[in-house]
Amino acid sequence: MTRQQQIAAVLFAAGLGLLAAAWFFLTVAPADVQVAVRKPVPEKNVARKKGKRRWRGGGKTRKKTKQAEAMQLPEEGIAPTTDSCRYIVEERQRGVHAFIVMDNIRDQGIRFNASDIACMSASGVDDSLIRYAEFDMNSRMLDEDQVVGVQ
Repeated sequence: MTRQQQIAAVLFAAGLGLLAAAWFFLTVAPADVQVAVRKPVPEKNVARKKGKRRWRGGGKTRKKTKQAEAMQLPEEGIAPTTDSCRYIVEERQRGVHAFIVMDNIRDQGIRFNASDIACMSASGVDDSLIRYAEFDMNSRMLDEDQVVGVQ
């Protein structure tokens, strides 16, 4: 008997065993099978609270959260006011965290220039946002001898 015939014989025997087991379980009458029945749980008479319960939000973090810093756009004589600076200052005035503002800036593809950075510095924006703007501005500047793109 070859190796393939041995494997076929073993698979055939396993198939017959599964067929016999299926026949046995399918022919057993449902009355023979004992089903566990749960006892009914007695109901408790509990009065419902009046009014709706609303989620107030925040919990402990609301108590720990600091008030938003008082930031204002600079006057026209100090630094020019730009759209990106205005957006950042308004977000920080509303209390949005700096890292969330930074994610929004990156997702929207806002680009910065020197006047944006001057406006943000004069407004009192966080140092992390100013550093991000400086990095963005410096990362786009190339030297004349640098070549970009496919040659």
